Amino acid sequence: MHAPLQRPLVPFLLALLLTGAARAEGDVGSAPEANLDGPAAPVAVDRSRLHFDAGPGGVWVRGRTNKARFADDGCTYVPFLGSSAPRNFPVRFELVTAEVDGVALELEPAPRVARDGERVMIERGPVRAIYDVALESIEQSFALHAAGTSGDAVLRLRVETELAVRRDGEGLRFGNELGAVLYSGAVALDGAGRRVSVPVEIVEGGIALRVPGAFLARAEGEILVDPIVSTYAVDVFTGDQAHPDTAYSRVGGAYVSVFEEVFSSADRDVYCVARDALTGDVDGGAYIELGTGDWTDPSIAVADGAGVALVVATVADATPPSLEGRIWDLTADDVLGDSFGILGLAAPLSRVDVGGTSDAAADPAFLVVAEADFGTDRDVVGVTLSSSGAVRSTIGIASIASNDSFLPAVSESTGDPLLANRWNVAFADEELATGIHSVYVAKFDETGSLVGTLGQVLLGLPEPVGALDVSDLIDGPDGTPEYLVVFSTMFSGLNETLLVRVQGTTSSLAIQSLPLLEHAPLDVTPFAPRLATTDDRYLVAYYDVDAGSGLMQPVVSVLDPVGDDLLAVAVRRLLVDPAGPGPDFAGKGGIAIASGFSGGLFVDDWCGVVFERQTAQGVDLFGATVEPIPEKSVAWQFCWGTENRTGDRGFLRVTGGDVGVQSEAACGRGAAAAAVRLAGRRDRGGGRADGGGR
Repeated sequence: MHAPLQRPLVPFLLALLLTGAARAEGDVGSAPEANLDGPAAPVAVDRSRLHFDAGPGGVWVRGRTNKARFADDGCTYVPFLGSSAPRNFPVRFELVTAEVDGVALELEPAPRVARDGERVMIERGPVRAIYDVALESIEQSFALHAAGTSGDAVLRLRVETELAVRRDGEGLRFGNELGAVLYSGAVALDGAGRRVSVPVEIVEGGIALRVPGAFLARAEGEILVDPIVSTYAVDVFTGDQAHPDTAYSRVGGAYVSVFEEVFSSADRDVYCVARDALTGDVDGGAYIELGTGDWTDPSIAVADGAGVALVVATVADATPPSLEGRIWDLTADDVLGDSFGILGLAAPLSRVDVGGTSDAAADPAFLVVAEADFGTDRDVVGVTLSSSGAVRSTIGIASIASNDSFLPAVSESTGDPLLANRWNVAFADEELATGIHSVYVAKFDETGSLVGTLGQVLLGLPEPVGALDVSDLIDGPDGTPEYLVVFSTMFSGLNETLLVRVQGTTSSLAIQSLPLLEHAPLDVTPFAPRLATTDDRYLVAYYDVDAGSGLMQPVVSVLDPVGDDLLAVAVRRLLVDPAGPGPDFAGKGGIAIASGFSGGLFVDDWCGVVFERQTAQGVDLFGATVEPIPEKSVAWQFCWGTENRTGDRGFLRVTGGDVGVQSEAACGRGAAAAAVRLAGRRDRGGGRADGGGR
């Protein structure tokens, strides 16, 4: 039996330094100039600072090269071994026993975790674990009374990992074919500068660190033991950003974007970034999720009157896949509270989209729509939430057992409050008995109530719908509120993208082919079209995909509604990024667009576009600002069926006032010729017809 220690006790510190993967970050470089308001700028995670997130599962931190969790079960260090790693390979260190001079210390069974700035502490009673976090390392110290004793001080740590362990000099190596975590031998130092080696011992279930009693007996002041944990990766492919979405916020006048950051193939984090709408400078950012959950396909919308954004994503590793949301305070540039479940159904949920409110005077709210897979068919479901995330009402938008309803989309906002202040919803549908495909639309108010009836705007499609989006309400040419639906499908073996002008939910004003309307080259196909609006015109962003070369280029077109049933091109296939993805593009083809109009800036014509670009580091996201030309097209264009020397078909843009249009013949892909007759008067300034290619 050992007598209790009588002399003054000096804290004993064991420090563990964890260092992240040797991943080349660097600057991605500036994008080349485009025909836009300045060059495209990177939309990326802020790697100049640490990102913390605290919740029921502990405190998470994301540095440049790793992530870590601090909780009652110790420190879980997750090295970055490349975005192509099939999953994470964490190493968990947990203090299980501590003894000094043969006397076991009674550790607190219910540890307390606290954070103070960049330091996290786990209190274990007589032992305190201290973690000092830096951008590329974590220093772990264990403080306990030990100096001046004659016996050894021994700390035993449980180590859990999938990585194979072997000796590496005085330390250890935890590794696989992707890389390794190196745990070096330790050195103990006291306050006078004396030092002694502390080899790492492999014990059953973990490791032990033993500081010799002879050293402790003459030690002075603080004792520090420093084993080093470092990581190297075989493949540091950094193409880890995908699936962007964007919205406009009047808080700071910024485009707020959300995207996936791929830590491994089974761990996708979600990050938000705010970019000044005028300068493109980054105004702030925050992780919505940075743990080991697999969040994918995020969507974002802004509640203008509350100064907050809602981000919703699919949690792919949940059983079944579910939806999680989190509120981002745009004023404080930080998340509000923990994430919360949305639409807790037993069926897998995916294809989520969210719309916000653009009226600062209205009660701020969000509408979330998603696809629920019940095995034999899919339904479209929705829920309205307050600006704090509280549920207001759940909505069964489409739930017919004999139909397969899928690909839901909701407008970015409720639009101009002077028009209707409603969300527009669109979705695809298939009658299971007949195989007939359709597109439906609906309108909902802020309470979640259906306004009018569910409408079928297009019936009898022979092939399924592959991509779909719906715009905010705008003021139509005759003063009647209208909106636009865009979707992709197949016709006669060709990829087709169609545009539908809609009033209410039952009146389809026009159905036009986007490639035909723009007179695009015959071998170019629009991919992943997305919509935005100003107060009286539509903007569509998509990837131009060349069937021959495989080249993908992000472009934006501006469309003006004319007459009762047509669209006219004001800006035609504006190339947003000349350095766009090539044939070897490894990204998802994600693109997003938002305008100031959707964020409550109803006199603004500018829009922000976020898109993927292949860089030397992999696939990264970039953003650009587009200012549409002020002149509106007032007549539908016509084209000739044969390509000109630039690869385009003939194109005519008409600007001016009060020009009516009567179509004599439609121009289709491969059509021999088409013509329109322009009738009406020109204003005093005169109309102008612009011909030419891209």
